[in-house]
Amino acid sequence: MRDIIFDFDDSIVDLDPTQSSGTKGKCNYREGHIYIDAKQESELLGTLAHELTHLAIQVYDNECNPYEESDEQTKSDFGKIVSQYREKTGMDSIIERVFTVYGKSSWPAELIVCVPHLLVYYYSVVNNKSLLTEAPVLFNFYEQHTEEDLRRFIESPLHCKGRHQI
Repeated sequence: MRDIIFDFDDSIVDLDPTQSSGTKGKCNYREGHIYIDAKQESELLGTLAHELTHLAIQVYDNECNPYEESDEQTKSDFGKIVSQYREKTGMDSIIERVFTVYGKSSWPAELIVCVPHLLVYYYSVVNNKSLLTEAPVLFNFYEQHTEEDLRRFIESPLHCKGRHQI
């Protein structure tokens, strides 16, 4: 990771690599940049959590998807979760944005990063409880798969040195 670029006042000419007013950040993990639209302070931390999670998801080495490319079972399981939330109405706008702003091929990568984004954006315990009620399958997948895989990756320094330049 080389840069995290915050744009507080539209002063960075080419900050908007996302080409969408509905998107407040972008993680370009190949070039080592994270872009954050920081004009609305209330959205800043959620967007930062979202983009940093895209970066962390690189432990799977699968275009930000929350599973190894060869793991057909987990891919299928998460595909069902994506379909379930795509068909559900009245979801939180952060989840709905996945299906209105991004193309279908990006849905898995964008949906999984909604978990930390939502947790940070709705900081209070009361709101987090309602989120767990609204999207329990997504939160369970994140906790049982993504969080566990990230924890194992961090605990083994061989993974970092073998797969990523430090």
